[in-house]
Amino acid sequence: MLSTGPAIVIHSVAALRDVPRRGKGPLVLQLPGLPAEEAAAAGERLNRYRTECGCSAGAHLMTIAFVLSLAVAVLADGASRALFLHLPLALPAALVGAGVGKAGGIALARRRARREIADLLARVTTREGA
Repeated sequence: MLSTGPAIVIHSVAALRDVPRRGKGPLVLQLPGLPAEEAAAAGERLNRYRTECGCSAGAHLMTIAFVLSLAVAVLADGASRALFLHLPLALPAALVGAGVGKAGGIALARRRARREIADLLARVTTREGA
């Protein structure tokens, strides 16, 4: 795990709602009414989402953009000329793909974290009310 700093222990619903603004330490969920196994699994997922850097998605999209731009060049000019003349255009396409993929990977992880927190809040408040 890439988290640094001391563990952040979440004891209440209010603290769970505040998770997106918390520090960089790993989360430990100890919510009332939430079994320890569920809390550990949810905490692990939240920690994974919070530390997502988007590198994997960026690498995948970079590769796709590079290969796709070369394929378009080969189809347009033929194989021998495409690599020589269009390789300088394929490199920026790959860099743009990497940036878009990285940003998308981070955004997706944040969305998953918000959804996980909403699900936890629903489970905990339902159990508190029962």
